[in-house]
Amino acid sequence: MVRKDIVKLTCYAKTTVNSWCRRGHLKSFKKNNVNRIPKVYLIEFFCSPHFRTIVQKSRWHIYILKEFARQRKLL
Repeated sequence: MVRKDIVKLTCYAKTTVNSWCRRGHLKSFKKNNVNRIPKVYLIEFFCSPHFRTIVQKSRWHIYILKEFARQRKLL
């Protein structure tokens, strides 16, 4: 995935996604001068303590947390 896909998916700003990558929270690499983020790296980031402790969560982030809690209740 490229960063613009992550921005669209998560509803976080491009600068936020760039910051995560620059600080090493979200692994990425360059290929043909385009930053790439493999899905496995994105999943690792979503499961990370850093992602779970983000204070100002996006609408998508809040939705995912609520959906996760709802699914756990069903089990």
